[in-house]
Amino acid sequence: MLLKPSEVTPLSGAHVARLLHAAGVPKDVFQVCQGGPATGATLVQLQGLGAIAFTGSRATGRRVAYDAAAAAFANGGDHHPTQGHMIRQLIVLIAA
Repeated sequence: MLLKPSEVTPLSGAHVARLLHAAGVPKDVFQVCQGGPATGATLVQLQGLGAIAFTGSRATGRRVAYDAAAAAFANGGDHHPTQGHMIRQLIVLIAA
């Protein structure tokens, strides 16, 4: 799992990671990636994502959904059952 906290609250992500790692979660299972909007835009376009969870504004949420769906289509994700389902959900979010 990869967490990218808001750029205005970067310590929150570091604190969550510290707590999880202290509880025994391996460092390669939970990681934090700091950055702003450009970092988030890059992350949602990564291949092999099983899911994306987002908390934030409606406008940014639509952008995240659009970018993730576009990346999945570009990478042939609609042929993979999990990604195909995710793409259909994202299209619904974009239309809302």
